[in-house]
Amino acid sequence: MFEKFIKKKNKIKKAVTAKFKGKNKKVLVESFAEFEQISLNDLKQTVLIRGKSTKNPLLIFLHGGPGCSEMGLFNHFNKKLENNFIVVNWDQRGTCKSFYNGTLAKETITLKNLVDDLHKLTLYVTKKFKKKKVYLIGHSFGTILGLLFTHKYPELVHSYVGVAPFLDPKRAERIVYNFLLTAAIDQENKKAIKELKNIKDIPNNSEEYLDKVTVFRRWVHKFGGSLYGESNLSKLSRALVRSKEYSFRELMNYEKSNLFSMKCLWKEMVNINMFNLIKEIKVPVYFAVGRHDYQTPSLIAKEYLEKLQAPKKELIWFEKSAHNPMYEEPDKFNKLMIRIKK
Repeated sequence: MFEKFIKKKNKIKKAVTAKFKGKNKKVLVESFAEFEQISLNDLKQTVLIRGKSTKNPLLIFLHGGPGCSEMGLFNHFNKKLENNFIVVNWDQRGTCKSFYNGTLAKETITLKNLVDDLHKLTLYVTKKFKKKKVYLIGHSFGTILGLLFTHKYPELVHSYVGVAPFLDPKRAERIVYNFLLTAAIDQENKKAIKELKNIKDIPNNSEEYLDKVTVFRRWVHKFGGSLYGESNLSKLSRALVRSKEYSFRELMNYEKSNLFSMKCLWKEMVNINMFNLIKEIKVPVYFAVGRHDYQTPSLIAKEYLEKLQAPKKELIWFEKSAHNPMYEEPDKFNKLMIRIKK
């Protein structure tokens, strides 16, 4: 994903994040812009906390993947939100800045541990900035953690925003497969047709299932189901590599940590069904959904939100987006978050 971009940026030595400065070029007194390595359940993990004013409310962003750090992307595309929130970007255990090869036991990467980590993180930042609650955003895989956490700890959450929700993977697989095969046939892509037919009957409880996921993702990217109107993720790859928030070493470990996390979590992920697991959330719930998302199909998000019980709920369609609305239509997403805050 990154190789051809990393070679051009091989002078990246150290991860840094810019300070908030006024017209006099002095750091704004009420601002905050720091990396912090904190202990969450006895494991050091890295967060990037940025906000123009510590008087603003807290917003925690949960990246997807699993194992796909997004702090560089969010900081690039959604930077304006730092004027309205204290934005907390967390690399979950096993991910990029929180990836410790050879010292992190595979069995510690579980949904339960990730939710527990999030709980500890939320308590840490609310105490640090003297807040009672946070706004919570989950993207893709991060929506699993977001829903589980918000359901368990509603007293800590103002509102929950699910972006490209991951809700029922078994049903999603059937929808995605049909989309891909139809696109492959329409475009007479013989390679795609062959690969898709070869993986059709691989069961989701087999060790070969990760190969199936790899094929799915490759062709979802190719056929525009991840980024609308794009045949690859170059737009996001460039933004990540150009981000000052990653060191060269972290970029080199990026895909490695992604694969590591997937190997640890896929058996749990594939058996998730939010329709049965969580039927009520006691805080306002918003779903930001790309109309053309065929990585986590938008139809499932619409049906789930219709059935979910919540004091307030809203589905916001992003008509020019697929799986990454906050990066594909950042202005619309930023305005949505500011509206939710009000």
